[in-house]
Amino acid sequence: MMYLVDNIKLPLNVEEKDIKNAIREKLGLHARSFRYEVLRKKVEYEPLLQKSHLLYTFSVETNEFVRNTSISFLPEKEEEKKRNYPYASSPYVISSGLHGLLFTYFLAKQGLNPVLLCDEGDLCHRLRMQGGYIYFPSPIIDSKIEDMYRLLLGNKVPLPGAVAFLSPTELSALIDRFISLIEEKGGKIIYNAKPVFASNILGRFRKLIYQVGDEQREAKMRHIIMMDQGKNASFYSNMKAKKTKSDCRLRLVIESRKKDADHLFFDNNLSLPMPLFFYSKKSKNDINVSFIFPFGDIGINNMSNGALLDPEICFVPSKKKGNTTTLVEISIGPNLDAYRYTISSAKRENLPLALPCQKLDDFLLKKETFHLGVVKSLYPNGIYLENLNKILGDAASLALRNALASLKKDYPYFGKDAILTGVWGRRLPGEAIFPKNLEGFVRAYWYSDGEEADLVGIANYAYGRFADFLKNL
Repeated sequence: MMYLVDNIKLPLNVEEKDIKNAIREKLGLHARSFRYEVLRKKVEYEPLLQKSHLLYTFSVETNEFVRNTSISFLPEKEEEKKRNYPYASSPYVISSGLHGLLFTYFLAKQGLNPVLLCDEGDLCHRLRMQGGYIYFPSPIIDSKIEDMYRLLLGNKVPLPGAVAFLSPTELSALIDRFISLIEEKGGKIIYNAKPVFASNILGRFRKLIYQVGDEQREAKMRHIIMMDQGKNASFYSNMKAKKTKSDCRLRLVIESRKKDADHLFFDNNLSLPMPLFFYSKKSKNDINVSFIFPFGDIGINNMSNGALLDPEICFVPSKKKGNTTTLVEISIGPNLDAYRYTISSAKRENLPLALPCQKLDDFLLKKETFHLGVVKSLYPNGIYLENLNKILGDAASLALRNALASLKKDYPYFGKDAILTGVWGRRLPGEAIFPKNLEGFVRAYWYSDGEEADLVGIANYAYGRFADFLKNL
C-alpha cells in the first residue's frame, strides 16, 4: 500500500538514516519493510525558536499494516478525461498574456484547432523581460500542471515546497515552446490583431471582425474567449459590455542584506535553495498588505522601452549582488483617486525614471531619511530619498507600517540598513458582463487572482478556465 506521511520535521543537515528512522517511528514499521519517496522538501522558519528546519512529505510503500489511523493513503492520480467540443469551427482566444497562451495550448491539445489573437508583435512580451518562478506549495497537487512543466523543463521543475526561478531567457524559450506545440497541434496565432466587433444573429450566425495592421478580417465561429484583461476597451464598448470596478494595488520592494536572510533561514547552510514565503496582513482600516519574500538574485528594472516609469521585479542575477528583495503589494480596492495620487506623487520631472526610497526603520518611525547605510538599491535607473508615508497617503502607509511590524516580529531578517523602494501601481480588472444575447458567444476570463510571475498559479488558472469553458458549452 502507498501512504502519505506529511509534516515530518527534520534538521537542516539531516542524513538518510535519520529520515528512515523518522518514517519508521511515525508508521511503526520495521527498518527494511518499506520504501519512500520525497514528495515535498521545504525550509521552514520558527519565529519563537528563531531557528529553521526542513519540513518533509513522503510517499511510503509497504506491505505491513499501519496501525496509526492518522496516516492516510496516497491519493491516486486521476486520468484526464477527453472533453468534446461539439462544433466544427475553431474557438477564438483574445490575449497577449501567458494565461491566454496556456488556455489556447489546452484547447489545441484537445484537437480543437484554436486561433489566438495577440495584439502585440511578441506574445507575453512583458513576462519575457521579467522572468518567473515555479512553486508548488502543496505535496498533493494537480499533476497535470507539474507534468506539463516537467515535460518541457525536466529537472528545472522543483519538488513541492521548493522554488525554481526562470530567467527572462529561460522563460522566453518556454513560451516559444508552447507556441510551437500549439501550431503543431493545429492551432494558429495571429499577431498585431485586435478585435473590433462581434455579432450574433438569432443564435445562428456568429462572426468576429478583427483588425491586423490596416486590414480588417472576418471570421465565423461559435465562441470568442476574451482573456485580454480588458485592454481592448473599444471592443467592449461596441459590445455594450459592462465592467465591474478594478482593484488598485500599490507595489514597493524591501531591499536588505542577503547574508541576514541566509543566516536566519538556513543557519548559514547556503547549499539549500532560497525558500519562497507568502505573508499577508489585513489592517483595521480593511486594507490588505501582502509580501512575497525573500527572492535571491533578482533586481528591479524599468519594463518600458521609452521614458515611461514602468518598473517591475526581474528574475535575473543583478550586477550589484548582495541584496535580498521582498515584494510588497498594498490593495486599496477601487479607490482610483488615491491610486492616481500616489503614482503621480512618486514621479519627479527632473528624474523621470527614478524611484523614491527610504530606510525601512525611518518609514516605520515616520522620519525623514537623509542618507542610506550599507544597503544600496538594485534599481538601475536611480533613486531619490523621500518620505514614503507622504506618497502613500495616511490609510495605505498606516496599513503598511502595521503589516511590516508584524512581519519583522515573525521573520526578523531586515537589518537596520534595509530600505523601502517604490512606488508603482498595478490594476487588477473587474469582471466583464456582456448582454444576454452574447453571453453564450463571448466569454471573459481575466486573470486577477495572483502574481504575474507565478507560473504555477497562471497555469492552474488557465486550466480551470479551460475546464469551465468546455463544461458550460
